[in-house]
Amino acid sequence: MNKKLLIMLIVELQIVIGLIVYGMFKMDTIEQKVYNTNKFLFELNLEKNLKEITLIGDNELTIGHIDAPVSIIMYSKFSCSYCKEFFTNSFPKLDSQFIKTNKVKLTIRYLISSSSQQSGLVQLAYKSQANGSFREFLELTHELGRDPEDLRLQVAEKLGIDISSPDLYDWSLLNEARAAGIRKTPTFILDGVQYVGLPEGDLFKNKIEDLL
Repeated sequence: MNKKLLIMLIVELQIVIGLIVYGMFKMDTIEQKVYNTNKFLFELNLEKNLKEITLIGDNELTIGHIDAPVSIIMYSKFSCSYCKEFFTNSFPKLDSQFIKTNKVKLTIRYLISSSSQQSGLVQLAYKSQANGSFREFLELTHELGRDPEDLRLQVAEKLGIDISSPDLYDWSLLNEARAAGIRKTPTFILDGVQYVGLPEGDLFKNKIEDLL
């Protein structure tokens, strides 16, 4: 092989390698752009869904005056120890300072599927709302035993609710929460902002006062 041919082969090989490297870089750039676009669309969809779930339905588990200027939504579970801590320690202050004074309304939504052992308790919650005893339902579910079925029977008996009456809960609320990216309890939505976990210190108190 003469020297001229060898040089031509080396040059061609360098060109091929250069094209491969450029192609790989271009592919990474395209993939990054696709990723960024998908991430943007995903986050945009989450934001849209979050706005939609801030709308409160007529038959929801809401404590407080319907026209209260500040609305808080809480996603909860009966088995959630942090939720119990909220109702034991934080809720009484929120209730006396803001809910009973018609400044805040609190809507509770249960992040529980229809196949869960706690689904019967969710239905009982809505039945208690219908007969005006949802506050008492909340107190009892955090005071009595933790077995879901035993708890359901005990609470129903104390509140005088017929557990065989038709179910009132629309499970689509759970799907809407998941579509908005809500997975953990407790999760709160205040003024369109999502807070996961127990509120620290006077966080809610300060936020509420800023909104009033």
